[in-house]
Amino acid sequence: MAKFSFRGWGLAAIHAYRAYGDQTFLEIAESTWGALKKYFITTENAAAGQHPLKDAPFLPACNGATSAGGVFGASDRTSTDVSGEAVCAFMALSMYLFEATSTQEYYDVASLSAQFIKSQLYNGTIIYGAIRLSNCLAITNAITYNSGLFIEGLSVFANYTQSGEWTTLLSDLISSASDVSVNNILQTLKGIFIRGLYTAWSLSVPGSDVAELIEAFISVQFNALLDLASPNPGINEFSPDWLGPAVSQHLPWGQAAAVDVLNAAVGIANPAEARRNLRRNQSHAVEETGHNDRLDSDTEGPIPGIDPFIPMGIEKPQYFEKALEPPSPRSSEQITIGDPHAVVSISDGTRDGQSSPSPQVPIRPELQPELRTGRQQFSPDGPIIGVNGRHSAIAVLLESLNREISMLPPREGRPSLDSEEPPEYRAEA
Repeated sequence: MAKFSFRGWGLAAIHAYRAYGDQTFLEIAESTWGALKKYFITTENAAAGQHPLKDAPFLPACNGATSAGGVFGASDRTSTDVSGEAVCAFMALSMYLFEATSTQEYYDVASLSAQFIKSQLYNGTIIYGAIRLSNCLAITNAITYNSGLFIEGLSVFANYTQSGEWTTLLSDLISSASDVSVNNILQTLKGIFIRGLYTAWSLSVPGSDVAELIEAFISVQFNALLDLASPNPGINEFSPDWLGPAVSQHLPWGQAAAVDVLNAAVGIANPAEARRNLRRNQSHAVEETGHNDRLDSDTEGPIPGIDPFIPMGIEKPQYFEKALEPPSPRSSEQITIGDPHAVVSISDGTRDGQSSPSPQVPIRPELQPELRTGRQQFSPDGPIIGVNGRHSAIAVLLESLNREISMLPPREGRPSLDSEEPPEYRAEA
């Protein structure tokens, strides 16, 4: 393969660099990018319909747009498939590297890949699994992580360009990409979609419609993770299926899927700190290169001048009222689910062959009085549930912390006001 594992290594390395500022991680990310770049389709490759690593020719254009910007998903010299995972991850990695180094090539490649994804893989709702450039056949598997990777990269790209074209696309993708099919494979990969949303939230304007939508969306995943996918309070073992049943044994893939939800929940419960961390991560580029003049580490809230969601012209009902509607039948022509393991098809809005809409997932009203259960949203093998509400993660997170604290050994009485001991254990907002 044009090595899907490279995607993981590259993004992991650049995130490690952004977090710790260790130059070694940046070098790993750049060398990984170089390995993937070999499978990138340049404008010259596209014009010729030939690639040096492919024996099979391909069409210079599909859907009225150039093939340039794609990334072949396999090293097989006869394959002309450009996979959504490969090109979306490569685009995200390119933007992060541009942010870190200000090297123009990274931006140029990211821009070309973004155009390719929009014209060749985006159907107005999700990012397709792949496109075969030998005949322009779209491979229309609905896999959430493709959209998650593109949301992550597009968030950084739109934030930098300030282009209405890209901010509008980002808004549309966020509001619709979670409405896909469910299957029972690739169970950890739905976390990538949550990670993409969290990236978009981190770069959004606090209190904007998109920010509130993402906060509500992630809040419900966190709530389901604690109440439906975890067996008992204080036992941090999570099922990969966030609808449950809870697991009684350690499942690494369940833990891996939970990490992105837990990380995002902590961030949205502490928005000022989360955005400070974002600017700190971005500031490593300034320390290393001195090129990034878009940062202001002394300012609260979003980066000055970066209001990527303001010009979208979004109205709240577009998100929140839609989230409360029951699933409606959709034409199978709109999306073709090619995965034989699909449990829920977007074509009929049913689950496990039922003829009625999928059941609602209970939300704990005593913890989140402002939340109302919405229509189910689906990820690749687990639920993603849409709701109306904001800042609910704070209540859930505090309740979870207090539950953990209650498991600590009891203390002998309460300390006096002048005691050097810490106060009674309790988490408060």
